[in-house]
Amino acid sequence: MYSLVIVAVVAFSAIVNCDDFYSSKFENIDIDAIIKNERLLQNHFNCLLEGKGCTPDDEELKNHIPEIMETCCGKCTDKHKEGAKKMTQYLIDNKPEYIKQMLDKYDPDRKYAKKCAENLQSGGIDLSACVVGGDVYDTSKFGNIDIDAILKNDRLLENHFNCLIEGKGCTPEGDELRKHIPEIMDTCCAKCSDKQKEEGKKVTMFLIQNKPEIIKKLLDKYDSERKYQEKCADHLASQGIDLSGF
Repeated sequence: MYSLVIVAVVAFSAIVNCDDFYSSKFENIDIDAIIKNERLLQNHFNCLLEGKGCTPDDEELKNHIPEIMETCCGKCTDKHKEGAKKMTQYLIDNKPEYIKQMLDKYDPDRKYAKKCAENLQSGGIDLSACVVGGDVYDTSKFGNIDIDAILKNDRLLENHFNCLIEGKGCTPEGDELRKHIPEIMDTCCAKCSDKQKEEGKKVTMFLIQNKPEIIKKLLDKYDSERKYQEKCADHLASQGIDLSGF
């Protein structure tokens, strides 16, 4: 639970000379168990975001949030920080919308996020999109599509691209993705999480090698003048993707 507060306030700090640390009881939280259990994860966020269903420990933790933000977690133990880093990386890869919701509640102006940026970066954490107030795409809407299952099944593949190209037979997730395509192209996927970029690359490489006609149809529909393809050339090249022939 403690790690979720660290995420909310973006507060990794360097080693501090302070004998007053937050309670060691929070060091025994099983981060892996929370990450693997959607219900547990949601319960913790319901407490921190909405004040619902809080345990006594949760309530105590919430009371410390202003101080944690102000001091960049200056009273956190090394074990607190270790657990926080694990949870943060999980959320960046899988639930980026949770990070934004927490920041919107506890640091809407991002002043503490900016203040603690160096400590975050020294811990290998990049929340720059959230620090500047940028959104990330909601994984609960189209981040949980089973890419491998689609690529292995021609019928599923055809159904998904019928949705994206013709707007036919869309699932809720497919329809949500279709609505975001113009923005994704215009921003070169700037709001995509690392996981979304990884899956986008997997699909693109598969289509280049096996279904190039689908790529051409998508480009003809969403980038008929190929201006976004040209705009995003450096980004595509960094991913090892070459669409120059389309």
